[in-house]
Amino acid sequence: LLNLFNIHYLINNSEIRCEEIHLAKKMSYKYLNSELNIYIYENKIYEGFFYIPKKFITVKYLEDFLDLLENTDAKKNIAFIEAKNTNQENNLKIDYVIKSKNSIIFKVKENTQGVLILDELIFPKEWTVYLDNKPTPFYKANLIQTAIFIPKGTKKVTIQYNPIYFKQGLTYSLISLVLGLILIKIIPKVF
Repeated sequence: LLNLFNIHYLINNSEIRCEEIHLAKKMSYKYLNSELNIYIYENKIYEGFFYIPKKFITVKYLEDFLDLLENTDAKKNIAFIEAKNTNQENNLKIDYVIKSKNSIIFKVKENTQGVLILDELIFPKEWTVYLDNKPTPFYKANLIQTAIFIPKGTKKVTIQYNPIYFKQGLTYSLISLVLGLILIKIIPKVF
């Protein structure tokens, strides 16, 4: 599951022996007359904030995820995507990535297609995905990640963040501030 979910760090209170992770740091603390050990492990196969699975399986409902895991070799490079059944070759290649405060831009290698998996689940009201500047849907993958289908011929994938809830909160705060100042001016005149 570490690789399926592309987990970078794992924190545990006991030692773990596994080839795919290594001990990054061990910390000891005294707590109520006993010593508590904390082990921080790093996944050697972590691929960054996105990855391109070699294989993907589209499913109708991700609630069937556990059943799929039991019946599939899900050790590495596979993704379960909640979408309509699609058969496309997954030979996607990314030339480079540009990250900024509110967007991520992927430059797609020519004549490749497939699925791009982001480490986070992005929400439709705050995020928009564009393929060559045209809005496109994105899908839930592996319960906690996001999948973007990229057809052949796509040159650029842009993921744009629009913090609407922050903007709404700021608008309400400014309106409240203005009303509060107006009330402060009016109330002394009344009394």
